Amino acid sequence: IPAPASVPLGRAFSKLFAAAAASNLADGIARLAIPLAAVTLTTDPVIISIFSALSYVPAIVFGLPAGMITDRMDRRHAMALANALRVVAAIGVTLVIAAGALNLWVLAVALVVFGMGETLFDNATSAVVPSVVPREGLDRANSRIQAAQLGLDMFVATPISSVLFAISVALPMIIGGAGYPVAGALVLA
Repeated sequence: IPAPASVPLGRAFSKLFAAAAASNLADGIARLAIPLAAVTLTTDPVIISIFSALSYVPAIVFGLPAGMITDRMDRRHAMALANALRVVAAIGVTLVIAAGALNLWVLAVALVVFGMGETLFDNATSAVVPSVVPREGLDRANSRIQAAQLGLDMFVATPISSVLFAISVALPMIIGGAGYPVAGALVLA
C-alpha cells in the first residue's frame, strides 16, 4: 500500500514554526542563565534550587489566565506581546548586570516574566496552528511545534546557555533576548 501524499503545511506554518523555534531557544537559554547568574551572587544550594524551581511556577500559576488571554485576543498579538515583555526583561537584566547592580530579586522577577511570556506564547502557538494548517496536516504540524518547544528549549538551549555564560554573565541575556524580537516579527509577518 503506498503511503499517502503528505499535505504541504504552507508558508504561514513555516513562519509560525520559525517563530516557535526562536522563542523556545531563547526560553531555554534564559531558563538556565538565570540560575547560573544567581550562582554568582550566592552559593546557598537552597536559593539556587528555588531559582531552578521558580522557572516552572509561572506555567502552573499563569497557565489558565494565559489560555483565557489567548482565547480573547488576537493570538498573533498575544505572542508578540509575550515576546515584547521578555525582551524588556532581558534588556533590564543585561543593564543591571552592566551596572554591577545584579541582585537575586532582579533575577527572580526576570525569571517570572520569562515564564509568563513562555506560557502565553506557547499557548497561543498551539491555538493558532489549526488556523494556518489544513486539517490533514494538523498531526504533523503539532508534532513539529512540540518538537521545537521541547527539543530546542530543553536540549539545544542548555549547552548554548552554558557556553555563553562561561564567556560573560550578560551574554545569555543578550543572545536569548535577541530571539524574542525575531519570533515576534515572524508571528506578525
